Amino acid sequence: MTEATLVWCDANQLSGDLGPALQSCLPEAELQAWRNLRHPDRAWEFLVGRVLLRNHLSRATNCTPRELPISIAEGGKPFLDGELASTGLEFSLSHSHGLIVVGWSYGAPLGVDVVRSGLVPLDARLLARRYLLSEEAAWVLAVPEETELRFQSLFAQKEAFLKCSGSGLRVELSTAHAELGFGPALDKRCFLTKLQTLNGPAIVAAASAQRISSWKLIQTLNPLRP
Repeated sequence: MTEATLVWCDANQLSGDLGPALQSCLPEAELQAWRNLRHPDRAWEFLVGRVLLRNHLSRATNCTPRELPISIAEGGKPFLDGELASTGLEFSLSHSHGLIVVGWSYGAPLGVDVVRSGLVPLDARLLARRYLLSEEAAWVLAVPEETELRFQSLFAQKEAFLKCSGSGLRVELSTAHAELGFGPALDKRCFLTKLQTLNGPAIVAAASAQRISSWKLIQTLNPLRP
């Protein structure tokens, strides 16, 4: 039986006083990437996200967060390198306007995506017709007051599946799997839920290449505590 764990954190609710402690968890290459980010909100989101990921993977691998050998495949999919490659630990990271989600499982390729709702005006009707399959677009447009939410739910699922496959958004969205609704899919390969955060609603999606017996979603208030 394969289980998957998702942990989310709202970086907007964290104190900037955590900065030095967060920085101590990252290797020099990631610190340099963080220093290169000019927008303060993006830099904070990057810092919190990388530490959240490294702290939880550290606990699963008995390796310190800073020394965890994370590499990036050609398609952008992260993986554990070196001696830890044999652990079978699969993981993914996503962030949206300060909201961060990390997910991991053993032996099952995984992708996650998070979208904060209502922050960016969308022409969901136009986007649905352009990028979704006909049955998906019909579901999105079926309830006018939920059009944006439904479109974002499908988009998040599709991006999670593409991240799971390692192809990112280099292929057509219409080729990616998506379920029309919320909660664990019948085949257990995807999970979708709505969150209500202090800064408004959000959608969390996760997808795996294999059946997942149990999806676990956890909130953390401190990325330094796995």
